[in-house]
Amino acid sequence: MLKKADKANFYILVSGGTFIQFAHLRLLLGPGSNGATFGNLQGGKSSLSSSLSRFQSESVDHRDADDPVSSNLNTVSAFSDHLKAGTCPCVMIIQYSFGFALLWFKCHLRASHHSLQALFVMLDHDIVRFHDVGGVSSSQVEMSTVGHDVAVGGIGANWGSQSSHRLPPEIVVRMLRENGIQKVKLFDADYATLRALSRSGIQVMVGIPNDMLSDFASNSKAAEKWVSENVTHHLNNNVMIRYVAVGNEPFLETYNGSFLKTTFPALDKVQRALIKANLHDQVKVTVPLNADVYASASGMPSGGDFRTGIHDFMLPIVKLLSDNGAPFTVNIYPFISLYTDANFPVEYAFFDGSATPLNDGGTSYTNMFDANHDTLVWALQKNGFPNLPIIVGEIGWPTDGDRNANLQYAQRFNQGFMTHISGGRGTPMRSGPIDAYLFSLIDEDEKSIQPGNFERHWGIFGYDGQPKYPLNLGTSSSSLIGARNVSYLEQKWCIMKPNARLDDPKVAASVSYACSLGDCTCLGYQTSCGSLDARENISFAFNSYYQKNNQDDEACNFNGLATVTRADPTIGNCRFNLMIKPYYGGAGRVAGSFIKTLAFMLLVTITFLN
Repeated sequence: MLKKADKANFYILVSGGTFIQFAHLRLLLGPGSNGATFGNLQGGKSSLSSSLSRFQSESVDHRDADDPVSSNLNTVSAFSDHLKAGTCPCVMIIQYSFGFALLWFKCHLRASHHSLQALFVMLDHDIVRFHDVGGVSSSQVEMSTVGHDVAVGGIGANWGSQSSHRLPPEIVVRMLRENGIQKVKLFDADYATLRALSRSGIQVMVGIPNDMLSDFASNSKAAEKWVSENVTHHLNNNVMIRYVAVGNEPFLETYNGSFLKTTFPALDKVQRALIKANLHDQVKVTVPLNADVYASASGMPSGGDFRTGIHDFMLPIVKLLSDNGAPFTVNIYPFISLYTDANFPVEYAFFDGSATPLNDGGTSYTNMFDANHDTLVWALQKNGFPNLPIIVGEIGWPTDGDRNANLQYAQRFNQGFMTHISGGRGTPMRSGPIDAYLFSLIDEDEKSIQPGNFERHWGIFGYDGQPKYPLNLGTSSSSLIGARNVSYLEQKWCIMKPNARLDDPKVAASVSYACSLGDCTCLGYQTSCGSLDARENISFAFNSYYQKNNQDDEACNFNGLATVTRADPTIGNCRFNLMIKPYYGGAGRVAGSFIKTLAFMLLVTITFLN
């Protein structure tokens, strides 16, 4: 396994007709071969091209026909031939994920400049990745490794599952990869989701829900069983699990102490289970906590300390994290501060705002994120843990459900955050790169709206995986790339009958019923649908219920008040959703069975010689 200290240059770019030789590359054919040697490539052009030719003849071509980077295996032969001739201007190697790994060598015969695009190579359970390079010489291409003890760079995303109609996990994983999102934080350990993440090169934080904490706190065997089934099993299937999140904001004030006495014992049991499974160096525990676990009596970051009432519960958690090289995970939401405090300065929530800076003993804070983050740094420092790593587990801005939740503010905040962390400057109290996960990836229409109607609208993508607004995540693409091959229901909507009377006594009860089981969170004051008239409001409610029930005929009746239309009733920015087809998990199993008979797995182990 390559460690961070083993960082080295490894060139595969063909620059100016010259091939920079491999130090040592061994191709292994699996899974049936049990790691039998497929080719031993120790340097020269002839050995490489010979092995590639053999790779072509012995491999089975199985690819997604819609994959924009796919080509048939003749590409391998083309690369081999041009490698011999010294005329291949660039190389693309892509690790394709569909339960098995495919390695592609692609020769751009007419490339006008040298480029190396997203090279993924399996290194045991690690990923070696060459980042996108354009118009540079091979000497400028530097290898970076994602080892068991090395945090991957780039932005992460929270991938929730509280949706009535989930996108197939394979589609989401592809969307993650195409957008350069290298880390995901899950709130459970859903089997289909983790299976789709196999060999994706994406680091994963799996989650243990709060309702499981009590069982784990009192039952070591339960924790060991969970680790075996949800960590060990998926690691063995090449899912890059790096963290286990024990609970989710268990000390949130609104929980009224429900999980105070079970969080640390559960954390301890999970840590012991990881040690027993010999995974503790590879997988770290953490507890995602809301920023309300700390506060400042002075109102300044330097006054930060853990909240009175939970201080004694926090210290053993922080000590366990520190003792085991694990990070402190915190969720920071400037939007929530704006939502709950009418006097909160709006501009201070953003990174390009004009609010008056906060001066803390000569340290200037121009935005709430830095001030909040450093309040935690001070709290950790005061309690004897000045160097404990911090992960920002959730940060983002919703797009609907409140007057301050809109596309403009969401784009401004998230792009501002990306720009803020892109330089690796950190915060005034903690310099260096910030490890963060945007909240969230996709809208979830079944989230509780107890905190507010905005809860269902945090996604940078809509329920169907389509981008809501332009956002540069610091990857090769300057904007978001939407989900591909999304299947929608039939083009029809449910609306109020044109001849139905607004004063019909059945209207109020029908709308109440539709909204209670559908989603009417877009109908509030100054929201995306806040300007609809009465009839349009009723139609929106009816359609939400109808789509959520898969356009069932009985779901568009409402005591004779509703009718189906094939004319899209969308009004301005108020979108009447057309639901995607429900995902039941079967497609993945069918595809997996098909692949087992047709596909192959290619593992590449790279050893660097001194």
